[in-house]
This record gives sequence, C-alpha cells and structure tokens, in this order.
Amino acid sequence: AYFYRSGELQILQPGLHVIAPPDRFGGFVSTQLQLLDLPKTIHESGDYVRLEIDADVLYAIVDPALALIRVQDLEKLIRKTAISTLAGII
Repeated sequence: AYFYRSGELQILQPGLHVIAPPDRFGGFVSTQLQLLDLPKTIHESGDYVRLEIDADVLYAIVDPALALIRVQDLEKLIRKTAISTLAGII
C-alpha cells in the first residue's frame, strides 16, 4: 500500500497501519509475481513468413516507489515492451 504525507510518497510495509487523514491513501501495488496475457499478434520473420504468436509475461515489481513515480500505466508499458521485444527477436 502507499499514501502521500506532505506531498511525499510513502510505501507501507505489510501489517496494520493507521493513516490520518484517510483521504491521502493512494492504493495498493502488488510485489508478488504476476502474469500478463499478451494478445495474439502476427509478425513477419526475416524471410517474410507470417507467424502468429501467443505469449504470456511473468513480472514482479521490485521497487514499488520507483514504479509509482516513473510509470503512469505499468501494465500498458509492460505489454508494449514485451510485444516489441518479441517482434525484434523474430
């Protein structure tokens, strides 16, 4: 969980916490391993063969403060990075 105190981002460790005032509570960020299903995409290989690729991405957020400050939509960023990486490999 995270919240803002005096305009500064605070990351809470697991456990029971009292946040006063409660309107500064930001939400939850999971640091567990997560699965992101990528949509099926069609890419052309180097010899112009069309390949349909279905893939999944496993990821875990290591630094939640950095993820909250630098990235607006984390899932979208991971999805676009994975798709472009797969296209580069093929």
